[in-house]
Amino acid sequence: MASKKKKNTRPTWSFELRNTIVGWLLLFLGVLVLAGDNSSTMGSIIASIGTTIFGTDYRFIFAPIITILGFLIVINKLSWNMVRFIGLLMFWISIVSLENIFFHPFQSGLLDFGSFFVSFLGKTPALVFLI
Repeated sequence: MASKKKKNTRPTWSFELRNTIVGWLLLFLGVLVLAGDNSSTMGSIIASIGTTIFGTDYRFIFAPIITILGFLIVINKLSWNMVRFIGLLMFWISIVSLENIFFHPFQSGLLDFGSFFVSFLGKTPALVFLI
């Protein structure tokens, strides 16, 4: 009896390829947000999305972290995985909530849970919880 040979298949999206694509995408997106202005079409779209999700200070919350993370992924100092995405999401929720608790509570973004934490815990415990 002849044994069947297994095909040695390689995955389409290798770890290095995924890291390279995500790194360059994050780097491009971070630079686009930092350098964009509201007078262009793409800049106004990014501004409306950023303001909706992060609030009025979206450039200072989103762009530096994304740019640095994308650069570090491109030079192979970091890698992209789901844990990093969840950590970024928790960081952004914390920063947006803290900013909107203490600076401008009526200009909140989609990731603002500050009013919920203040009503549930109080202002000082909400501060400790979000830090």
